[in-house]
Amino acid sequence: MNIYGLCICSFPHLCIMMLIFICIFFLYVIGVRGTKAFSYGEHYWEIIFLEAPFGTSVMVGVGTGQTVLHMSDYKFVNLLGMDCNSWGLSYKGTVWNNGKSRRYCEPIYDEKTIIGCYLNLNNGTLAFYKNGVNLGVAFEGLDRVMEPLYPIISSTTTETEMGLGKRACRYSTLQDKCCSAIMSLSGYSCVDSLPLPTIMKKYVKGF
Repeated sequence: MNIYGLCICSFPHLCIMMLIFICIFFLYVIGVRGTKAFSYGEHYWEIIFLEAPFGTSVMVGVGTGQTVLHMSDYKFVNLLGMDCNSWGLSYKGTVWNNGKSRRYCEPIYDEKTIIGCYLNLNNGTLAFYKNGVNLGVAFEGLDRVMEPLYPIISSTTTETEMGLGKRACRYSTLQDKCCSAIMSLSGYSCVDSLPLPTIMKKYVKGF
C-alpha cells in the first residue's frame, strides 16, 4: 500500500518528543518515547536527522511501555531492540530486537536524511523509508504484541538533533476487518469458491 494514501493527522505527542530530545547532554544512552501509543491501524511518521548521525548509536523505532529509556554508568549501547520490548533501526544500517541484530540497509551518514517509520498493526509489520524510498519490512508479528506500541528515538551522542516530518494514519473500516478475517481463514486461492458477489471477491483478493 502507498503510505502517502494515508490521512494526514496531528501527532502533538511526537512534537514534544523532538523538542525534549535536543536539549539533553548525554553521559550514557537515552531514549525518548511519545506520550500516545498505537494499538491498531496504520501509522506513518518521519524523523529528520538535522545533523549527520555519529557515535555508538542513534536509533528510531517503536516499543512498549516497558521499554528501557536510559542506561547509566556510561553505557553506550543500542537501546532500541536490546530486549523483547522494542524494535529499532540504527543509523549504521542494522535493525534490532530482543538483543539480536541483522543487516537491513546501507548506513545513514548524511544530515537532513528523512527516515519514515510505517507501523501497520493490521498485518503486524514495521517498515522504514529513507528519503521516500521504501527499504522493506524490517519486523513482523507486531500485531501479536500484547501491549500498545509507542514511537521512540534514542542516541548516545551529546545534543543529538532530530526533527519531525510528515505524519499520517489510517484506521480500518468494518469492511477492511471483514476482508482481513476472510483472507486469514480462507486464503487467496479459496476466495473464488466463497458465496460472494464477483466485485467483492476482487476486493478481498486485493486486500
